[in-house]
Amino acid sequence: IEDHLRVVLSELEIIKPDFERRNAELEKKDRANRRRKN
Repeated sequence: IEDHLRVVLSELEIIKPDFERRNAELEKKDRANRRRKN
């Protein structure tokens, strides 16, 4: 189980920057959409 967890954690570290970048883009779109509604 420990080896499996280590693999999962290393994979998470790899995809984390990509996930954070996508999340930042979504937040920008969300803010722009809210501005249009108000």
